[in-house]
Amino acid sequence: MSQENVQLIANAISSANITTKGSKENHIRYVETIRKEKEEAISNGKCPRCGGHLVERKGKHGKFLGCSHFPKCRFTKNF
Repeated sequence: MSQENVQLIANAISSANITTKGSKENHIRYVETIRKEKEEAISNGKCPRCGGHLVERKGKHGKFLGCSHFPKCRFTKNF
């Protein structure tokens, strides 16, 4: 990779960084909201990706929750 390409990539990454405090706080709140919604869906037995039911499955590494729409949806959550 040429030095010019490296510099272009570095500039693209720098320009995409959140620089203002307000933007950073909004981003953190947004990420926390998404995380809480995902945890709430899982605790209600719903797949956070597709809305299907989560069912208990058993694999070679033990029990886990998997989406009932497998193989279309491959969401899993370990116990």
